[in-house]
Amino acid sequence: MTPPAVQASWPTPRPDQEPMRDAMLNRWIFSVQALSRFSPYLPDEDARRIKLAFEWIEPEMTRVVQKRPKVKEAVCPFVQPSLEAGLFYFALAEPNPTLEPVKAVEMELRHFTPWFATMAPAEGNQKRLRTLVIVFPDAYEPYLHQAIDTKTSSAKTDLIAQGLMMGEFYQSCPFSATWDPQSFPLRSPVPFYALRTLIETDWRFIKAEPEWQALYIRQFGQPNAKISSLGESKCPITRAKRWVKSWLKQWF
Repeated sequence: MTPPAVQASWPTPRPDQEPMRDAMLNRWIFSVQALSRFSPYLPDEDARRIKLAFEWIEPEMTRVVQKRPKVKEAVCPFVQPSLEAGLFYFALAEPNPTLEPVKAVEMELRHFTPWFATMAPAEGNQKRLRTLVIVFPDAYEPYLHQAIDTKTSSAKTDLIAQGLMMGEFYQSCPFSATWDPQSFPLRSPVPFYALRTLIETDWRFIKAEPEWQALYIRQFGQPNAKISSLGESKCPITRAKRWVKSWLKQWF
């Protein structure tokens, strides 16, 4: 796989943030500051996937787009602040090869959840900047969505119940941006899940599921009008298509 044309700049490493084999997780964890020094620790293929993930995430997620008539902001407004705060981490998933692939991916996601939920800072405003990117082997890409599909798994619901939000990223991801149905910002060159703290404006991502709505309201209360309207297209055709899709999902 060829790396993207735009190459990210490697952050200046800090001595106290070497790559580590976390004792609790028994997995490799890398701070962004340590990424440029991890090669000696990993097989070439693992190093390639981590490096490619970062080189795609930094330019793509910080790219400024028009989200509303008078609002321009980054594709993901949290990535740059998280990078600058030193709270952006990468991990290498090691799915259990003896399990059915979908179950192996789900169990790997659940394996990381307690660690992320308690990682510092656990309180205050910086808690919202914590980010963990869990990079999977390429062979598991077809199973990333199935592993969190609400029809067969409670994994994503359990995350939301713990005050966490996640995104799924892979080459063929079919989900478009909430601000533009023709844009597909989750199509990454390597498969990964991204975990962060659930925030009030995540209503746009979870309002399609009644159970998720209830969990959100338990944490934040009813969303106000401004938050409720986030992600709503002004195009009547697009809104009609989304309503039909939601209706079909509810009944079939």
